Amino acid sequence: LDLASGAMQNLTGEIGIPLTSTLFRSLREAVRSVIFVRISVNDVDVLEQTYPVRLLAIDEWLDTKMLNAFLPSFVLSRDPAVARVVDAAQRYLMNLTDDPSAGFDGYQSAGASPENPFEPVDQQVWALWSALCYDFSLSYINPPPSFEASSQRLRSPSDVIEGRRGTCIDLALLLAACLEYIGLYPVIFLLKDHAFPGYWRSPESRDRFFMVETRSGEHTGRKRTSDYPWVELNEAYGELMALVRCGDLAPIETVWLTQHKGFWDARDAGMDDLRSREQFESVIDIQRARDLKVTPLPVLRREA
Repeated sequence: LDLASGAMQNLTGEIGIPLTSTLFRSLREAVRSVIFVRISVNDVDVLEQTYPVRLLAIDEWLDTKMLNAFLPSFVLSRDPAVARVVDAAQRYLMNLTDDPSAGFDGYQSAGASPENPFEPVDQQVWALWSALCYDFSLSYINPPPSFEASSQRLRSPSDVIEGRRGTCIDLALLLAACLEYIGLYPVIFLLKDHAFPGYWRSPESRDRFFMVETRSGEHTGRKRTSDYPWVELNEAYGELMALVRCGDLAPIETVWLTQHKGFWDARDAGMDDLRSREQFESVIDIQRARDLKVTPLPVLRREA
């Protein structure tokens, strides 16, 4: 950095603030704080200044185009409630498959039947849906108060299961966490004022979407519609709808959990949600975000 020349250099990409401190991980309300900045050159301090900052609670989410990309951090597949849901779903899976040895094996059993290669995947999601619908009897509720005009509090899977209620995005994140836990690849669809999840019915379909094949047979990254490789914006609507119509990508309306609707009705409702291009904002691929190191938030659970 040449200070003598007066040239400005953007150091934003070189500065990181870790989220592993107890303060960040345990914040339950927004607080005002400060950041102290000291810049030294050759052991000489050239700048010392304090800047005011506002820290949001660990469970608060800003619904903006830039910050939506980090919604995968709120997919908490290691939350204890997720294992509870999967455990409750086991008997539904055995019933649906008529197999007492059936297990949640992700995509391993997909393709066993040429007539319906996606059936084992759908049955696993159906079993999760049945457990959430019948064993936990969820209801809808508005978001908790955030005291911040531009943010919304998101409930963890434990909050939803223990309280037996959630918003559309709480329920979407809950099912996405359950899908990730059993080895399936979830997505989150964001519309204007609505959110719901979906899942890739095969890893090959997902790979084809994110990669394009050249005439020489080589694979290159597809043209992105977002600065974040795991997010596709409105410009990809036509391509996404083609995947939904052919059955590669399955949307699910999770608010229908609160109305105790069946799994296939919820699948149909998810397709209906995507009818309007004007309402569609983006789709977020959770696994691709994980591949690029967007991990779940290191939340500290509140003590009873």
